[in-house]
Amino acid sequence: MAQQGASLSQLKQVSGQLVANLTTLGVAFYGSEFQVTLKKEFTLKKDELYYGVGVHGEPGYRKERLRTSELIARELVNKLRVNQRWYPRERYAILINGLGKLTELEKLIFTADVVELLQVEGIDLPFIKVGDLFTANGLAGISVTLLKLYEPWLEALNAPVKTYAWHQ
Repeated sequence: MAQQGASLSQLKQVSGQLVANLTTLGVAFYGSEFQVTLKKEFTLKKDELYYGVGVHGEPGYRKERLRTSELIARELVNKLRVNQRWYPRERYAILINGLGKLTELEKLIFTADVVELLQVEGIDLPFIKVGDLFTANGLAGISVTLLKLYEPWLEALNAPVKTYAWHQ
């Protein structure tokens, strides 16, 4: 929009709409002590995971033993459903972001599990992105971001860009 000459107030309005339609939820895996500048910290045992952690070390909502990708995806999708309150045939963009220390294969397996769960619910996913777009130093984990799509946003997501991590 900025490239098309949108004003600052127009950009502010669109960004507010984006934020209102965007939800992210992460999970940390078998990390060692994780400390950040916010002075929040948590410790995970080798066989533990922690749902709901933030990229800056914000604590999550539940720890439990490490589970399969499918069960982790179910937990996150169910929590996201509560926030988004989607309906069949709605369109969403999905971003699966590696928070650190996961292989490409692990991210792709998790993505397949999340996508399958959303498709079972009848959600249309015309935009799916997987990568390490932002990571959390010292944390092994992954996050799911859902954006309820409106047509101009899908066009913007597919527009060519020159950035370090957002590849077309």
